[in-house]
Amino acid sequence: MPDTTTTPTLKPAWQIRVDDNDITTVVSDRLVSLALRDLRGMQADTLTLELDDSDGALAIPSRGAKLSLALGWGPDSAHAGHLVDKGKFIVDDVAHDGPPDRLRITARSADFRDSLKAARERDWDDYTLGEILDFIAGDHNLAPAVSPDLAAINVPHLDQTNESDAHFLTRLAKRYDAIATVKAERLLFVHKGRGITATGQPLPTLELSRQDGDTHHWEETDRESRYTGVKAFWDDKPGGRREFVVVGADGYLRTLRDPFPTENEAHGAAAGEWGRLKRAEARMDLTLAIGRPDILPEQPAVLDGWKERITARGWVVGDVLHKIDGRGGYTTALQLEARLDL
Repeated sequence: MPDTTTTPTLKPAWQIRVDDNDITTVVSDRLVSLALRDLRGMQADTLTLELDDSDGALAIPSRGAKLSLALGWGPDSAHAGHLVDKGKFIVDDVAHDGPPDRLRITARSADFRDSLKAARERDWDDYTLGEILDFIAGDHNLAPAVSPDLAAINVPHLDQTNESDAHFLTRLAKRYDAIATVKAERLLFVHKGRGITATGQPLPTLELSRQDGDTHHWEETDRESRYTGVKAFWDDKPGGRREFVVVGADGYLRTLRDPFPTENEAHGAAAGEWGRLKRAEARMDLTLAIGRPDILPEQPAVLDGWKERITARGWVVGDVLHKIDGRGGYTTALQLEARLDL
């Protein structure tokens, strides 16, 4: 008897709205490419659409128009499921090229307020990190979501001199080895590379098989892994001495050059640098042949099917790139880095 079974068709699905009007059917046959960059730091997520305008029928959207996007797989696909909301975006760049005529639309995350990029002059004296982040979040009508142990850190003094809140938050995040970002109208400040939420709960683990992958690039480096710990100095003014703390173990130490005003700040900076060094020991770039709209930055991942040196390590997702082309392909490219022990 002939085989009457059919293999489900792999067909990506997406929905896009402009100012609350669903335009999916209008532009679906015109799609040349769609790319969504989901970023983990104080950078706006970016959506880029390229559409066929060979008949000249497309209207050029206004800068400032509001887009929303959802991604998934069609109902007849093996990976069918609900569409995953990928957020709202503001059009800030439009271009038209030809022939053949094409319209390119670039939009950035609506959560990333322009006010975050305005320069400010502020002195932060004797605040906790949580209080600073609460204040900044309130300035931009955002809800703060901060890891409790980070929020409790005392900050004796910080200058914000002709510096935007976005840059200031990036500086704070680097000092404490954290992620500072804006998602879903929340200002997030969480530990980097641990795969946990702002409340300390673990994110769902992503299980990836070699069969899921299209291409990969794994790299391990000795430049950073040779360090056994990090040393940071602090000034004990009452005692008139310069002291130091070590995070990690004595041996071959990376030393932070500038001293800190308190032991707590020195310890926080040393811990942040130690975390960066540990994450830099290994990286993995992976492109999934079948796109995964559910994958999020900072999600922990386990790998299966590669060499044991690769799969034995815990991983965490960095930046994510979703790409759909007009031929029906949908891939997700991931940057993975070494996961820190909790």
